[in-house]
Amino acid sequence: MPDVPDNAAEAVGGDAETIEIPASPTDGTDQPSLPPVQPPSGAFILQLFLIPMLIVGIVVMVWLTFSWLAHVGSDPHDLVRDLEKLNKGSWQKALTLSNLLRDRNNDLLKDDSALAQDLVKVLESELENARMSPERIKLRFFLCHCLGEFRLVDGIPSLVKAARLERDPAEAEVRLAAIASLAKLTVQIGSDRMREHQQVFDVLDEASRIREANPSLQHRNRLPAAAAYALGMIGDAASLERLAQLLIDANPSIRFNAATGLARYGDERAIPVLLQMLDLSNEQALVGTTTPEEHLQQRVFLVKNGIEAGRQYARIAGHGPGVSRFAEALERVIDSNLPTELRLRAKAALLELRE
Repeated sequence: MPDVPDNAAEAVGGDAETIEIPASPTDGTDQPSLPPVQPPSGAFILQLFLIPMLIVGIVVMVWLTFSWLAHVGSDPHDLVRDLEKLNKGSWQKALTLSNLLRDRNNDLLKDDSALAQDLVKVLESELENARMSPERIKLRFFLCHCLGEFRLVDGIPSLVKAARLERDPAEAEVRLAAIASLAKLTVQIGSDRMREHQQVFDVLDEASRIREANPSLQHRNRLPAAAAYALGMIGDAASLERLAQLLIDANPSIRFNAATGLARYGDERAIPVLLQMLDLSNEQALVGTTTPEEHLQQRVFLVKNGIEAGRQYARIAGHGPGVSRFAEALERVIDSNLPTELRLRAKAALLELRE
């Protein structure tokens, strides 16, 4: 019987070193012994609890610091005082103030007369100075939007002035902002209170009649559609009559805004144009769009607004030929390939009519 080598190294031949595997320690019963149990040291506790708590504390402090920095200077009255200094960053403060006024958590600001009057002073100063730098234009733009957020009439004269004033094409944006704010302010204070201010109807009526053929003045042709929307918010007899005249305008945006305003007050004259908004074969509604994505976006926008305007009309008008025609248009929308959300909206409107 051949000799068995004493270790693995010799088994493969050669002069490799022997690898010795230590024997497992035993306690006499051939079972491995466990290390003795010792209480945790202070260093262990420090690593396990205190260091993670310290890290969390640092993260919280950093978050609170950034949160504090984000709100520094966000006090509305401080912002207005800063606006009075009039520097290149003033428009950003006006934007911040506009956002604060729109925040539901700051609802009481909408009744702050002192704040509104201070903003009026800044806007009046800017309108008088007539500076046309981009920063000044943006400042007037956001000041107008701020005044539209109040539940006060303090800003009406200044908004009317801004809606009418144009000494440079750049001020068209300010005019649009002023008209939009008059519409928003009508919601805030109520149409009845707005109707007491004849100058509001006058400036909107003027803006709704603007038609510029001069290429250098084409920017003004955006004003009539905005004015039609604002007139539809006011809704007195004079405003509705002017909207009825705009139903035959060549510009579809003007027609659609006029119909929406009339529908809001249950005026049956809105129905033919309202049905145009819901007509999926109406290509004129897509004028100004070029790509399929823009076509769809415009179609969805018009149909959505048409559905809502029709619902408002039906709630006031009740049953009648106009409501029946609206229901038929809704059925076509439901059977279309428009986005599901829009078809569900049309179905909800139809159920509301039938109930």
